[in-house]
Amino acid sequence: MHILPRHSIITNIPIEGSLKEVLKQLEEEKKILQNQLKDYELRLEQEAKAYHKVNDERRLYLSEILQVSNMCDSVTLMLS
Repeated sequence: MHILPRHSIITNIPIEGSLKEVLKQLEEEKKILQNQLKDYELRLEQEAKAYHKVNDERRLYLSEILQVSNMCDSVTLMLS
């Protein structure tokens, strides 16, 4: 059985301390990434709402265009 040395060979820093620092850095990075994810989720939700609003307006305009087009066709037929 191979037992790990109490100090790393390269830096001569106690392994436990080194691992604690790495863990601390990883936890900080995790927190940053979680905050970024929340920001992206919020932005995506806002953009989805904006998209649906614009798409509803587009449908309304298309409906109005179709109504006007039908009225024009009716008038054209009446005048023919």
